[in-house]
Amino acid sequence: MEPISVHQKREEAQGAWDFIVELGEESNLIGFLVHLDEAYWVALTGGKHSPENLVRKTFEFLLHKEDRNSVLREFDLREVSAHFPDYEEEIRKKMHHSLQDSP
Repeated sequence: MEPISVHQKREEAQGAWDFIVELGEESNLIGFLVHLDEAYWVALTGGKHSPENLVRKTFEFLLHKEDRNSVLREFDLREVSAHFPDYEEEIRKKMHHSLQDSP
């Protein structure tokens, strides 16, 4: 899988974040803007993972489902389940497994 870089752009408002996500290497870089609110972050992670980690795992999920050029360039994380009904269940599993893999 190609490199996924996630950086918090800014805290938009209390309890909401914007992230810049970059996929690929310098010559083949593609960028995205992702919005995430605190309530949805807690619903998916229980607050046990960073928002950045949730965004990274979401991109791993999306890249297994579609080509990187098919991913919307700007979206709210809540929109993913409208396109992929299994998203919330799968992302909770991924987050749970990564907790078990941590030392």
